[in-house]
Amino acid sequence: MTAPESLPQSPSRGSQASPASPASPARPSAIGLGSAARDLYRALWRHAAGVRGHMLGAAGLLSGAQLLRLTMPWLAAQAINALQQGNMDVAGRWIVYLIGIYLLSWLLHGPGRVLERNVGVQVRERLADQLYARIAASPLAWRDGRHSGELQHRVVQSSRALSDFAQNQFGYLQSAFNFVGPIVALALLSRTSGVIAVTGYVVIALIILRFDRTLMQLARAENDDERRYAAALLDFVGNAGTVIGLRLQAASRKLLDRRMQAVMAPLRRAVMVNEGKWFTVDLLGMGLTWILVVVYVLQAREPGQAVLLGTVFMIYQYAQQAATVVGAMASNFQSFARMHTDFGSAEPIWAAPGDPDAPVPAVVPDAPWRTLALRGATWRYADDARGGLHGVDLLLQRGARIALVGPSGGGKSTLLRALAGLYRPQHGELARDGHLVDWSELRTLATLIPQEAEVFEASVAENLTFGEPAERAALEAAVHTGVFDEVLQRLPDGLDSPLSERGANLSGGQRQRLALARGALAARGSSLLLLDEPTSALDPQAEGRVFDRMFAAFPTACIVASVHRPSLLARFDTLVVVEAGRVVDAGPREEVLARRPH
Repeated sequence: MTAPESLPQSPSRGSQASPASPASPARPSAIGLGSAARDLYRALWRHAAGVRGHMLGAAGLLSGAQLLRLTMPWLAAQAINALQQGNMDVAGRWIVYLIGIYLLSWLLHGPGRVLERNVGVQVRERLADQLYARIAASPLAWRDGRHSGELQHRVVQSSRALSDFAQNQFGYLQSAFNFVGPIVALALLSRTSGVIAVTGYVVIALIILRFDRTLMQLARAENDDERRYAAALLDFVGNAGTVIGLRLQAASRKLLDRRMQAVMAPLRRAVMVNEGKWFTVDLLGMGLTWILVVVYVLQAREPGQAVLLGTVFMIYQYAQQAATVVGAMASNFQSFARMHTDFGSAEPIWAAPGDPDAPVPAVVPDAPWRTLALRGATWRYADDARGGLHGVDLLLQRGARIALVGPSGGGKSTLLRALAGLYRPQHGELARDGHLVDWSELRTLATLIPQEAEVFEASVAENLTFGEPAERAALEAAVHTGVFDEVLQRLPDGLDSPLSERGANLSGGQRQRLALARGALAARGSSLLLLDEPTSALDPQAEGRVFDRMFAAFPTACIVASVHRPSLLARFDTLVVVEAGRVVDAGPREEVLARRPH
């Protein structure tokens, strides 16, 4: 599923935006190169915080190198003229000056490039981190409508583009100096040549810009389709068990091929446009170079006197240098336009609601409360087919053991996410011990252990703590609570045992036990523990041990669990029946079972 270009607005205090429907994004028109340059330089300056001095130093060194190299055609002309006139000593001195200037320019260019490339590395690290922070801080509702592969593609593409832009400033400086310098030199040698050069190169530049506007539009279209391809590829590669087990190899290849063909359509057109651009630029550049040489010779020729070859060579070199720069400009404009397009692919992430600088709400250990009451809680998805919550009234009591039951798709997971503070109801009230409080207060009370047993490519300990410090006793207690201790005993390196991507070297039940242990560790101190069918892959005996240990580990917490197996209901004192997004029955277990025997 690809992300829509239209995004939900930041939620107000009393509501939260639901995810936008996953529609195909519209093709945006290309932005002007002036606006593109402004956007990229503003972003570069912002994300180069801490290394801006290096960036300016690199620009100074590279500019100095280019200024020195501008003198080389003039020095070469003096040497050639001296050779033509038979002044070998004079020619030798000019050649020594030429070599010296070239070496000096490299003494400036080399360190400048090192500084510039280091700035690019820092910019990429900073931008990638900030984009991930935006994603991590966005509401779960915003994330629900976006494919992980698509978001990953946007982060990588955008951060790499700005890094490449930072590392290629020497190319833009070189083009600027090698274009302006030769034109000024030509104008000083011949005003007519200068006027012809300026007029000709401006015409060529306008033609380049015209071509590149089309190429920018095609690049955006290609990026949109490439994200859809990357998302599908990630799905099929990451779910190899389903693809192979259900013999979907051929079908998945066909779907990927269709998405790749969509990527190739704008790319093929871009190839044709690009070749047309280069044909035009090369032809006009070569023609203008020789026009400038012929015009100068015709102006400088006097009866009975030969035109000095060095001077003709200098005119040719400056004209050729400017023409070469025009060709380089064509290439630079194209790469520049592509970098701006790629950098702009992160716009939906920047527009995501949420504040990455806001502190993550910490659990208040054993928070003092006796009752939590939901009154008329309503949560609607943008996609009406997904249901939601409709006027839910629910009373939670401290220390209660509450089982959520009901048909699949009835709203149990949505209710648990609302209780965890991950979904903010658009309507309704929350009361704590009879006093109205903001929905965000749930984040300081509750921890949700989700249905999905997500395992990361890391060690067991890193899967539990994510590198955060944790006492050995706390780790062992969490492993015991999640019934993962039985698995850990069989792993060769214990907590240091490596796990492959998505926990492929664990069974489904073992992955769930690891996820339960991680949840138990994260839930320390929580006064409201929420379990969204986290034991569905366990056998009944192991499932029973999980709930017994959870109840023992959180003796004073209110525990709300979504369950399917009737055998588990005896462990709960309260049943809540959820159907079609509504609480249709709730009360003591025996009373609810008497009213609803099936």
